[in-house]
Amino acid sequence: MAAVHRDYTMNLLYFLSNDPSIPKAVRDQTRLYGLAKDEFTSSDNFPTQLYIRENLRMIGDVVMVESDLLAENRKSDAIAVGAYAIDCHYVQRFVDRSGNVVMEGTMPSTDTVTGYQIPFGALLPKKTEASNLISSVCISASHVAWASLRVEPTFLALGEAAGVAAAMSVKSGDALHQLNAVALQSTLSSNGAIVSL
Repeated sequence: MAAVHRDYTMNLLYFLSNDPSIPKAVRDQTRLYGLAKDEFTSSDNFPTQLYIRENLRMIGDVVMVESDLLAENRKSDAIAVGAYAIDCHYVQRFVDRSGNVVMEGTMPSTDTVTGYQIPFGALLPKKTEASNLISSVCISASHVAWASLRVEPTFLALGEAAGVAAAMSVKSGDALHQLNAVALQSTLSSNGAIVSL
């Protein structure tokens, strides 16, 4: 799979640099691009790891969606806050019937994310499926909500919340779904975590 991404990237750059259908200014600019000669020297100067922007996510009893980021941004069982923009990238490029390149799948949002609380339930699978699983990355969220949740500061906050919740579950003997949200919030807050807007 990594080879497919490398081939796509290198072929796209070649196309943009050389195809006569591309405006000369774009071709000239793209010809200035190149791989860093002093980085990734063991792999022909191409990164050895793929950046995976979107991964599998569970579907829990609570699924975060766009409105949770914009309109219904306060949650009674909040365990962290997020504030990154809804940043959906395109899915693919294609040439339309007029010969224009179209980038499909991007979502230009006119709404501004000012901050939102992340509910504890979004870290849990459906109650009927598992009682001993918690995830701070593969959380229960739509594609649009994920476009904001996916950043490292939010992952750090969610990781702390998941760790504290797991420790509380083991100590109390309660299933994760049964944890007292107020006690979890209190523990997180006393550790310096931000759980409210």
